[in-house]
Formats: sequence, C-alpha cells, structure tokens
Amino acid sequence: MPDYMYISLSLGNTTTPPREISAATGIEPSTALLKGERDPVRVLPRSNLWSIESMKSPQGSLEACWQELEHKLLPRTDIFRHFAAEGSAVLTIAIQGMDGRIPSIMIPPSMSLFAGTIGAVIDIDHLLSAD
Repeated sequence: MPDYMYISLSLGNTTTPPREISAATGIEPSTALLKGERDPVRVLPRSNLWSIESMKSPQGSLEACWQELEHKLLPRTDIFRHFAAEGSAVLTIAIQGMDGRIPSIMIPPSMSLFAGTIGAVIDIDHLLSAD
C-alpha cells in the first residue's frame, strides 16, 4: 500500500441529521450516516455521522491536504461550531506507512485555529500497512 496522508473532519452524535448538515454547509460529505445506519466497510457506531475527507496525498503533505479543505471549512466556521456543540467534532490527520517513520507534523495555524474555534479535538492517527 502506498504511503499517504489525509485530513478528515467528522461531526458525530449530533441531533441534526447529516442531510441537514450538508444543506446548511453546502458541502457534500465523504460519509453521512443517520442514527441506526451502519457503514459495512468501517463498521462505524450507530449515531449520526457527517464527515469530509481531503484527498490522499501520496507525498504526505499535510499542507496540501489542509489547503483542499480550508477553503470549504473556514467560511462556514460558525455553522460547524453550532453542529459540533450538539455532539462532537474530530479533525483527524491520518498517516499511512511512511517507511515506518512518522513524518514531522506541523499543523498550520489556520487549521489549529479552526479546530479550537469549533471545539474539535485534533487526532493524529498512524495507520499500519496491511502487508
């Protein structure tokens, strides 16, 4: 499996259905599950889930991943803060492989400001290769 990095923003356990979050933000999510549905691939929990992912950067460029999401998320910060307050928000940096070495993670100021403003935790997840 190739080495890559991506970022995702997930809103979970919200009282607002994912379809309404998409309508309010104008953003089509990567994953949208209504409470009671189950994602057969990831076997996610049975709660409302709305999530958007960046592209998978084969060079492991956090900055490139954030730039892709930044223009979608920042103008809607107040909307995301509202939905995050209903449940939980997680901004995940997922890292796959990287020759066994986790690269230096330098979080852009606008990314940490966005996470703090909406009340999201930042999760750095090193994914193991399936080899």
